[in-house]
Amino acid sequence: MKSGVLNIQSDRTRYNILPFWLKIYVIVLSTVGVLLAIRAVYAIVIPGVMILDYTYFYLLFACFLSGVYLILPAVKADQNRIPVYDVILSFLMLAIGVYYAVNSYAIALVGWGDPAGIRLITGTIFVILNIEAARRGGGGILACICAVFTLYPLVAQHMPGILYGPSLSFRQLVFFHVYTSTGLPGLMASTLGYYVLGFIVFSGFMLACGCGDFFMDLSNALLGRYRGGPAKVSIISSMMFGMLSGSAVANVIGTGTFTIPAMKKSGYPPMYAAAIEACASTGGMFMPPVMGTVAFVMAAQLGIEYAAVAIAALIPACLYYYGLLVQSDIVAVRLGMRGLPAAECPKTRNVLKHGWHYLLVVVFLVWGLLYMHWEMKTPFYAVALLIVLSLFNKKYRMTPKRFLNAFTEVGIMLAELVAVLLPIGLIVSGLKCTGVGFSLTSELVLLGGSNIVLILVFGMFACYIMGMAGLISAAYIFLAVSMAPAAIQVGGLNPMAVHLFIVYYACLASITPPVAAAAFVGAQLAGCDKMKTGFVSMKMGIVVYIVPFFFVFNPALIMQSGTWFDTLYLTVFAIIGITLFTFGLQGYLYKVGHINWVMRVILLITGLLVAWPGVLTSVIGMAVAVAAIGYTVVVRGKKTNQPLLSA
Repeated sequence: MKSGVLNIQSDRTRYNILPFWLKIYVIVLSTVGVLLAIRAVYAIVIPGVMILDYTYFYLLFACFLSGVYLILPAVKADQNRIPVYDVILSFLMLAIGVYYAVNSYAIALVGWGDPAGIRLITGTIFVILNIEAARRGGGGILACICAVFTLYPLVAQHMPGILYGPSLSFRQLVFFHVYTSTGLPGLMASTLGYYVLGFIVFSGFMLACGCGDFFMDLSNALLGRYRGGPAKVSIISSMMFGMLSGSAVANVIGTGTFTIPAMKKSGYPPMYAAAIEACASTGGMFMPPVMGTVAFVMAAQLGIEYAAVAIAALIPACLYYYGLLVQSDIVAVRLGMRGLPAAECPKTRNVLKHGWHYLLVVVFLVWGLLYMHWEMKTPFYAVALLIVLSLFNKKYRMTPKRFLNAFTEVGIMLAELVAVLLPIGLIVSGLKCTGVGFSLTSELVLLGGSNIVLILVFGMFACYIMGMAGLISAAYIFLAVSMAPAAIQVGGLNPMAVHLFIVYYACLASITPPVAAAAFVGAQLAGCDKMKTGFVSMKMGIVVYIVPFFFVFNPALIMQSGTWFDTLYLTVFAIIGITLFTFGLQGYLYKVGHINWVMRVILLITGLLVAWPGVLTSVIGMAVAVAAIGYTVVVRGKKTNQPLLSA
């Protein structure tokens, strides 16, 4: 087998420059990790072998975290080379993970409290390797936060106020971080092993089979001929691709390479093209059925089925994409844009003829999650169905090369994911072993003056600040143990609504300056100013800033209370309100044209009133909006001496 057979299209890592034997090493570890996950999820009994959760979790570190040091460079200068120390770090993580797995019975059943000798040395190295993985995957800020929470229990008794807690010795510190379910082999490892891993396998196989091209072609076939068609194609294709990639930045790179030039060619200004792609890519992190990693963490934290999270997130996610579609359409109208010529759009029949099995697999995934309640078994069933269906399609058939590429893609995706996800266990451990999480909750209640709105606002800004650093999962974990209990305690709010509130505001940092990672990557592809693109992204993705307040105060919008009628009327009013709000934001009304600032303010306010979950506010908002629009139409008709509602 030639080395080139193991190459895949990956510009975000240095996998393709690995020597052949290291590529085999990564693929073998990925395969072993996936097989371990299948055994765990299906509770397969191996005769004569008893595998505890501790055994499984330590082996996950060995299989997946060891690949981080090969795939993600330590410094930019190592981007195109593989230093010896990276190979050593990889083997060291593998060896320690296997060592702990072999001794997992003693760790779990007897306990390795007050570790000394080899236990203390390997435990210290294990913690350091996790922090280094966090630095490579999430940057210096995440690594610093992990390091601070790792060492914090050593000095907790010397800290003031809410930061005060019982201090631990260094040996106790290593014990809690490495050898208990409070630390690294705890919540994050469980989330990876029982929730996330199956969906990463599903995503890897779908991408290796060419589903990205299919979704792009299908979007073009359905929407390309309409005005602003390339933008609508970008929104829908990025939404579908984003559900699989789970990363806003990776999504922008994956689809924006094609959609941004197409939008620019059709007439969209570069900043708008980049902003639309960034917003569409960000939405993939909270769009069911396959959401971002933080959704799986949320399911584990609440102790509920992932399907329940997906159902709750559906309507807010659809509202977000509806608002984005309306704004992109208004921009297209303002610029007098047309759709692509029919000859340049693929035929829907031809696209479905070659890729129908992708849609069937996604439908099957939804059916398995929501109707059959197969939960974490569902993605593995979906992969099996994908492989079988691919045999009937010559173009997308699962050949040995594609099979290898699928496991390679899975290995790369997991390396990028675990580098950020698993080290967060150190943050969880630092909060729990000192009891500071409870202190933070109490202080937040006091700081908010028992005012639920203030508590939510403080939480919103905390999400934003941590999300700016790309710490979406970390932001969720931190606020899930501090803000969420406070909001639920003071306001009597629905737990699912509060936790989704945190998820949404952590995600919005991808499109909010001064960081706005997804928007900045889009700007790079579009060749325009990054900061201006960030502000345009905020404007285009405005729905994500306001919808969480709607469903946190009326969980019927996430199907957590009330009747189906309550959910229906709230959704309808939310759609109307978002439409009015976007008209005011863009300063343009269909069939009327540009509107002045007074009318814009009125539409912004009435849009919020209509969308706010309350019958009285919705009725008042509708009445004022109808009166204002009617007046504007009449005045515009008299001034232009044209029929009413003329463009």
